[in-house]
Amino acid sequence: MADENNNQENQFYNPPQENSEQNNTEQYNASQQQYYAPPVQPQQGEYNQFNNMPPQGYNQFNTMPPKEEKASVGLAILSYLIPLAGLIIFLTKKDKQPKTAKVSGICALVSVIINVILCIVMFAASGFIAKDIFEEGLDDPSIFEDYDYNFDDFISDDTNEPTSEKTPQVNNEAVKAMANTEWSDYTVCLNGKTITLPCEWETFKSETGFDFKDSENAAETLGSNYYTTSVAVINGDQTIYVRFINSSDAETTIDKCMVAGINADNFYDCDVVFAKGIRPNDAADKDSITALFGEPSDVYDSEDSDFHIYTYDDVNSAYNSFEITVSDGKISGIDLEHFEF
Repeated sequence: MADENNNQENQFYNPPQENSEQNNTEQYNASQQQYYAPPVQPQQGEYNQFNNMPPQGYNQFNTMPPKEEKASVGLAILSYLIPLAGLIIFLTKKDKQPKTAKVSGICALVSVIINVILCIVMFAASGFIAKDIFEEGLDDPSIFEDYDYNFDDFISDDTNEPTSEKTPQVNNEAVKAMANTEWSDYTVCLNGKTITLPCEWETFKSETGFDFKDSENAAETLGSNYYTTSVAVINGDQTIYVRFINSSDAETTIDKCMVAGINADNFYDCDVVFAKGIRPNDAADKDSITALFGEPSDVYDSEDSDFHIYTYDDVNSAYNSFEITVSDGKISGIDLEHFEF
């Protein structure tokens, strides 16, 4: 029993050994190694070495976060001037440069709206102008005729002002010679010479003494079976307008064509007499004209002035006609055409 008790005591008691102070120190140190200081919570922005996770706000690439830019004034101006460029800028920069994209898109849109409004205003204004011209033309159809007139034809050499109405030369013999002719005879008396339309330009020129006012007209070309608008021809102070027709099968110059129309008015002192002996500046009204030529095919009467046009058409051709314009009780113009023959 004594031995068993001794053994049990030895299990719980260890007598101190030599160098007990050293042993105590080692045991203390060993026990100390079993205790660790608790991990310190990292501050914001510091790297957490214990869980190997970057802290909130840590940028592993060491780059600064992007800053929102200011809108580009240059691109905004470009977008306004060229709306298509503004659309392209908006589509390409809306993610990276939202301010520039937004401003560019707005400028492009504003430019388109303004341009549309301007087009509408200009279109409306042109419509009003065209309406005024049309209404004026209804009152005075002569403004649509002979649109290739040169304004210089109406300028006095001395005063540089538009010429007033003149009293044409009176050739009583010519008036008598033409007294019994009909307009459908297509004859005109110029400077005492009777011309029947159509006639060759060279014949017309040699018989009447008239020539091109603009020498360049002679070299202009005219297609086969085409005719011209009015071309000014002069003989000294006399001026009339003629129309040419190319009745050949090939294109040719005007001086090789035929004269098929004559127009004379009371702005020029011209020795010209038409059918029944009438001439510009003669007193006339509807009754006197009807007495000479019968009922006209068409009559235009202005509502605002004493302006009338009496037209006689060839029943066999719409290209042959005789037109008398009366203004303020006088014949202001006579036009004879014979294009189809």
